[in-house]
Amino acid sequence: MLALMNTATHGADALTVRLGSLEELVWLYDQTSPFHFVMGATFIGAGTAPPWREVLDALQRRHPLLRVRIERGASGFPEFATDEARIPLRIGDADIGWAGEMSRELRRSFDHRNAPLIRAVVCGETTSTTLLLTVHHAIADAIALTWVFRDVLLLLSGQKLEPLALPVSQDEMLGNVLRGATAKPARTLTQAITSDASFRERLQVQHRALSRDLTAAIAQKARSEGTTVFGALSAAAILGGRSLSDLWRTKALRFLCPVSSRRHAESQEAVCAYFNIIPLHLAPEIGSDLWDLARYCKAAVLPAQSKEGAREISKQIGGLLGMEPSPATVSDFMLAHFTSQGSLSSVGVIPYATRARDIELSAIWGPALSTGVDGEQYLGAVTLNGMLHLTNTSSRPITGLLSRMESILARASL
Repeated sequence: MLALMNTATHGADALTVRLGSLEELVWLYDQTSPFHFVMGATFIGAGTAPPWREVLDALQRRHPLLRVRIERGASGFPEFATDEARIPLRIGDADIGWAGEMSRELRRSFDHRNAPLIRAVVCGETTSTTLLLTVHHAIADAIALTWVFRDVLLLLSGQKLEPLALPVSQDEMLGNVLRGATAKPARTLTQAITSDASFRERLQVQHRALSRDLTAAIAQKARSEGTTVFGALSAAAILGGRSLSDLWRTKALRFLCPVSSRRHAESQEAVCAYFNIIPLHLAPEIGSDLWDLARYCKAAVLPAQSKEGAREISKQIGGLLGMEPSPATVSDFMLAHFTSQGSLSSVGVIPYATRARDIELSAIWGPALSTGVDGEQYLGAVTLNGMLHLTNTSSRPITGLLSRMESILARASL
């Protein structure tokens, strides 16, 4: 606990804690290219008027980072600071549905100076309700929100949940030490004007659920082929994109793969950002066999899944931040190293029970996200109740990409 013990101030209702290196990188990048994400969860059996305000208040009491803003401390480093502000809540527009509301939420950036760095939209349907949570990426990742949805399920069923301890940063979780305090006076950064607002107005979210039979067949076939569902989905996205897009077919591709480091944390349920991003470089002549490509994708991210690999990436981020980059410098770095045509955020299989009393969690969608690239296809994948739930977020979506992925996977697995 060394890093937090030296920087955190605790009180009954107060908290200030220095951001870890990943959180600081995201905070800087967000000031030029909004880097928040949206996830949705569909609940059945909650009735016509679930107590959403009470549920959101309970979530804030349980998770410390759901009640913070980001400000510069006296040392010049950014810090999370607690605030009494409640999670904003609005009712979705029935005419555009939850996917349309996801798109709308991606167009609205956060001001890190104002808490909380999360907001909610409730989208009512005939027999179910979909709760959308939009979160600044400095405080959480997609897997963290799946645990928040578990908490929502329990709260809707009438259960009480205890507050959780402040989560440690990814640096501390991996055994890295944050760089030392600077002797320079604190810099105050004004909120930057986002550089990608125009294309964000065109962002849209598409979605598709695969059957239980196909989902099970993909998992079984992937294991027999020495790869994973992540590898199979990545390969299907790449081959599907190349079959539908001249650009993907004729140009070298960069395909991003967020890799969770949460497996190394003591608490899997913590609302915190625990991830790294691995870029795959794919030449036009790369093979067209799904399982060969799936094994390639699996192997490419394997080093980052180890604690040693994740620690080294975290150290590299710390080295970049040691140069005290501005938001514009971080933006240039991110665009130079991570500009991509496609990404896949594979959340994996939801590990907890999805029914509590009369309430059922029937679907989780996302993450919907833009890394700041016009035309990128950002894919999200979650397996819940034996079904793969896929989303694609893009300002210029490849028409039919999700259905083509499904057909490729079905031909290769069934």
